[in-house]
Amino acid sequence: MLPRLPKYHSRFRLRRRLPKLVLLVLISLFTVLAVYSFLYGPQTPSPDRPVYGVSFDPYYAQSLGLDWQQTYSKLLDDLGVRHLRLTAHWNKIEPQPGQFFWDDLDWQMQEAEARGVKVALGVGRKLPRWPECHDPIWLESLTEEEVENELLSMIKTVVDRYHSYPNLEFWQVENEPFFPFGHCQLADPRLVKKEIDLVRSLDSRPTYTTDSGEGGTWFIAGHLGDYFGISMYRVVWFDFWGLLPPVYFKYPLPHWSYRVKAFLTQLPLAKILLVELQAEPWGDKPTPELTEAEEARTMSPTKFDQIIDYSQKAGFKRIYLWGAEWWLFKKDQGQPAYWERVRKLLID
Repeated sequence: MLPRLPKYHSRFRLRRRLPKLVLLVLISLFTVLAVYSFLYGPQTPSPDRPVYGVSFDPYYAQSLGLDWQQTYSKLLDDLGVRHLRLTAHWNKIEPQPGQFFWDDLDWQMQEAEARGVKVALGVGRKLPRWPECHDPIWLESLTEEEVENELLSMIKTVVDRYHSYPNLEFWQVENEPFFPFGHCQLADPRLVKKEIDLVRSLDSRPTYTTDSGEGGTWFIAGHLGDYFGISMYRVVWFDFWGLLPPVYFKYPLPHWSYRVKAFLTQLPLAKILLVELQAEPWGDKPTPELTEAEEARTMSPTKFDQIIDYSQKAGFKRIYLWGAEWWLFKKDQGQPAYWERVRKLLID
C-alpha cells in the first residue's frame, strides 16, 4: 500500500511546512549516506563504458535564439547523438481541449527514426524544463477530477500516436513528481501509478518515472516503473526554499553515495537510468542572461570534465546529458569546447 501524499492538483495544507520538512529529510539523508559510506566504504564501479544520450527541448532552444530544427539536426548529424530524451509538453500538444498540435513532436520523432536514434519519450503533467508543470491554460477552469481524466486521456492519445515507432525505447511518465521543484504541487502516487499502468496497458516498452538524484528519497518513485530515472547535479544556485540565504552550492556527495542510496532503497543499479546529468550552468537567472563569470560558478570546461568523470565512477550504464541546446549556443558564440567534448564522448 502506497503512503498517502497530498493530492496532485489541490492546494494541500503542508505547503508552508513542506520546505522545512524537505530540508530536514535532506539533512537526515546526507547523514545516513555519510555514516553508511564510512562503515562500508566505496565500491568499485564496473569498467564498462556507459551509453550516452542527450535531452532536447525545442522551446528551450528557441529561448536561446536558436533555430530549433537546425539545432536538432546538428545534434543528430554533427554531434552524432544516438539516444534522445524527448518530451510531449501538454500545453504544446493540446493547446485547446481535444485540439492537438503534433507537428513539432512528429518531426522530432520522424527525424530520429530516419537515423535509427533511440528515443525515451516523456508524457504527463510535470516534465523537464522550467516551470516543470506545462499545463494548458484551459485546465484552470476544471475540477480536480476533470483534470485527472483529461491527463489520462492526453497520455493515452500520445501513446497511441507514437507507440508504433520502432526506435521508441522508453516511456518516461512524469518528471520528479514527488520532489518539490518548479511550479508544481506534489503528485499523488496513486495517480502516477495509474498513469504508468495506463501506458503499460497500451504499449510493451518499459516505463520509468524520476526523482532528484541528490534530494529525492527514491522510495516511491524508484519502484513504480520498470526502470527508475535520476538527475545528477554537482554545483547549483539554490535558495533553499527561502529558509537560508541563496548560495552557489556544491553537493557534498562522493560518487559512490548513489550506489549506497540504491542499496538503501533496494534498487538494483542496473534498473537506474541517469536521465539528467548537469552539463550546463545553473544560475540565479535564465541561462542566456548569465555572464561568463556567472556561468563559470557552476559550469566550465574543467567542471564539465570533472562531472563526466564523477558520473562514470558512479557506475550508471545509461547517461543522458542535460544542456545540449546550450552547447550549440556557446559554439555559435565562438566557444566550441563543450560541443567538441561531447562529440568526443559520443565517438570514443
